[in-house]
Amino acid sequence: MNKKLLSVAMAAALGVPAGSAMALDGAKGSALEIYGRFQVELSNVSSDSYNYDTDPRYMNDDGMGRIGFFATEKLGNGMVAFGRFEEKFNTNNGDQWSARDRYVGIKGGWGTFLAGRHGSPYKITGGVKADPFVATTMEARNGGGMSSGAFGHTSFASDILAYASPNWNGFSFIVAVNPENSDVKGDAAGYWSAGAQYKNGPIWVWGAYSDQGGAYGGSWWDEAKAKRWKLGAKGTMGNHSLTIQYEDANGYSEKFGGPTPISNGYTGSGATTTIDANDAQFLWIAYIFKAGNNTAMLSYGKEDYDSDYTSSGDINTWTIAARHNFSKTFSVFGGWKRQDLD
Repeated sequence: MNKKLLSVAMAAALGVPAGSAMALDGAKGSALEIYGRFQVELSNVSSDSYNYDTDPRYMNDDGMGRIGFFATEKLGNGMVAFGRFEEKFNTNNGDQWSARDRYVGIKGGWGTFLAGRHGSPYKITGGVKADPFVATTMEARNGGGMSSGAFGHTSFASDILAYASPNWNGFSFIVAVNPENSDVKGDAAGYWSAGAQYKNGPIWVWGAYSDQGGAYGGSWWDEAKAKRWKLGAKGTMGNHSLTIQYEDANGYSEKFGGPTPISNGYTGSGATTTIDANDAQFLWIAYIFKAGNNTAMLSYGKEDYDSDYTSSGDINTWTIAARHNFSKTFSVFGGWKRQDLD
């Protein structure tokens, strides 16, 4: 199956960059910030998938729309208590509300502890943080370059306890665990994930691991298979940078389709993901050029998918994208993506 996608879009934060939009002072030493992001894309997707021959054009928010509240209170001795509540929505219409970050925590010179719902260490170590077009149609996840789904680079981990270390001359790590021993709520009881990175000057390297624990996917239960790991690196020289990430995802299921995933907003590979007894390997390579307020990217993504029960295959994805920032809070971007699904 061949698929071509052309997208142009606008993105804006609420007043100033997310996380610092409005500060409302309460008790002495405390503050409440209200922030948000809004994005609308106009996309055209041409597909000759299987028995489908489609050419739909639609408007969408591919994941940037959100609003949140972040509260802090100084406790003394360099410690700060905090809490966050963030909700995702579709800027272009009134549906698709869903939970993002919801947690409380405390931080100091010794690091940060938090509890609740948060992006997993696997997701936020490299991964989406390395993709300048994340949460747009041009992103690598959902596009054959990075895993998606509940334990990949898409969703958030619920009911976790997490610790993030301080930054030691560029090195840091984060660990999160779900301490529950029951899956009755639909969470991954026994889930844990860890990520480490070194970021100093032009060098950035990272690695992460995730164990889904007692992850249950329909009629399948196999703790031995529900694991994944990744390694990545980014080097920068002047205006130029090169990023590469390799990922091995065991316990990964993918469902490929034609116009239905597109109409539901799956504008990447046209794939939905769940936990299953299958395997996938991902490679993502991106060349990025930054000059002033302009960012351009040329990337290649490859996914090798191996299924025990359905057909195996691979996705090869080529992406060209560019963004212009009029300010810190308002930008326009566009791009072209081609995907070959075998």
